[in-house]
Amino acid sequence: MKLFLLGATGRTGAQILDLAREHGHEVTAFVRSPQKLAAAPGVRVVGGDPLDRDALASAMAGHDAVLSALGLPPRQALRPSTLMTQFGATTVAAMTLAGQYAYAGREWVVERVRRILCAKLLDTVHNHHNYAWRERHGERDLWVVRKGATPAFPGQRGFVGGSMGDDAVILKGVESEAAAASLYSTVHGAGRVMSRTDAKGKRNRKTGEVIREGRISHEAMQAWLRHKGVHLVGGDLDEAPQAYRRLTDVLAHHKGTVEIEHRLRPFIVLMAGADVFDPFKD
Repeated sequence: MKLFLLGATGRTGAQILDLAREHGHEVTAFVRSPQKLAAAPGVRVVGGDPLDRDALASAMAGHDAVLSALGLPPRQALRPSTLMTQFGATTVAAMTLAGQYAYAGREWVVERVRRILCAKLLDTVHNHHNYAWRERHGERDLWVVRKGATPAFPGQRGFVGGSMGDDAVILKGVESEAAAASLYSTVHGAGRVMSRTDAKGKRNRKTGEVIREGRISHEAMQAWLRHKGVHLVGGDLDEAPQAYRRLTDVLAHHKGTVEIEHRLRPFIVLMAGADVFDPFKD
């Protein structure tokens, strides 16, 4: 996962940073004083004020989760302070801005693809996942964080993708006790049965030496795609269909909370290839 960490120069923040690295996560440490944090593999240090909404939103975009170890120094901890109130308001504002940025980005991509294809736009469906919203559920106002999930209020439409070799669906939420119990949420994808490293193996990024073989071969992936009639451009074994659950099985567990409107069968799948440089990994 790509984690966004605040307060990384404090004692608690330093422990969180060490644990995140031990578990193989990529971390962006957003700190007031970058010089206090030593460079380390898998860690990107960004300097900034956590009370600056725009700076926080800009640095926060593209991450899977936000972790905060922000707090006052021990010598100030017992004094009255509005730091956490200010920080909470700034974080919410930054997350809202980041969500609007992601929405605008999807709109741009859709329009770009439409122009390339010289197509007419008949319908658009947004898939909001990894968001935090303040919502009213029953008699309570709640902050609902949908990690790996998407909202599905009655009548609200969403897109749920399978793997590169499976159907995707457009669905909508329905009213039911089960839907209310899930805070009107559903999945945003089929979900993995193995990690990216398990699927493709591990190599030395500098020498290319194989450190550990993956569980999926290129032959097996291509055989699956041929059987499904899918032409793949790019992609790698970490996105192979065998690395994912079957979406039909997953949706069966959500029966009564959503209604499928359309099934979308893939014919051509375009993804970044294994040789494409990802600047966010360095």
